[in-house]
Amino acid sequence: MQPEFVIEGYRLTKDRLVSMHITDQSGTIEDVAEVCIDYRDDNIKIPKELKVSLGYKETGVLPIGVYTVNEITLQSHHKS
Repeated sequence: MQPEFVIEGYRLTKDRLVSMHITDQSGTIEDVAEVCIDYRDDNIKIPKELKVSLGYKETGVLPIGVYTVNEITLQSHHKS
């Protein structure tokens, strides 16, 4: 089966996704979603919230949560 994702509130094409990690905490501890993207130009606007759905291409995706964007970190590779 092929993994599938949808991130609403964010214009993200699949070729820009580098990695995604979701941590589902127990109880009242906040869950965490870390989304790393290829920021190759300045055309991406980061929203205040991300609605994440995960699943499989063959069976469809289900919503797993709405996450508040608390931190944005930019990294770049050094050109030699």
